[in-house]
Amino acid sequence: MCVDDGKDNDTVAIVATGGGITAITLTASASSIALTPAAQTLITGATIATGTITGNTDLSSNNSGTTYNVVQSGSTSVVSLPSPGLSPGMFFRFVLTTARTAKVHISSTGINITGSFDDAGTATPSSSVQYVTYTASAAVGDTIELYGRPSGWYFTGRTTVSGGIDHSAPP
Repeated sequence: MCVDDGKDNDTVAIVATGGGITAITLTASASSIALTPAAQTLITGATIATGTITGNTDLSSNNSGTTYNVVQSGSTSVVSLPSPGLSPGMFFRFVLTTARTAKVHISSTGINITGSFDDAGTATPSSSVQYVTYTASAAVGDTIELYGRPSGWYFTGRTTVSGGIDHSAPP
């Protein structure tokens, strides 16, 4: 149900039938937005797109929003990101699920990755690089995230092993 009285204070209410959600109300005014959920609201059916990377992979803007399980194989592999200018706001998450000794390079189309990552508890800045890499010492659960901007990528990550992620080494 949507209520619009012609002013800047619209309300949208979501009410489920057959039990479950009793009501969720979203109220917007000129200066704020408020979400009022029902007690213990559970919305089912929401999923995150997932995939698995086991070798060289070319991503497209259609893959945006995907969380990838990354498997280090017996040889170095490259994951190629799409051009960030194609669709600013793209997002990719990579989680190392199988750790071996081969590197996995995540590569941009230019020297345009900027951000920082947690290197086993040490904040590590990264500016104007082309590659973010899971190294041979990376551990299961290490995570890399990239957010597209018009002229490049914002990068953040976390590794539990010092040197598990490298942010400049070319393949």
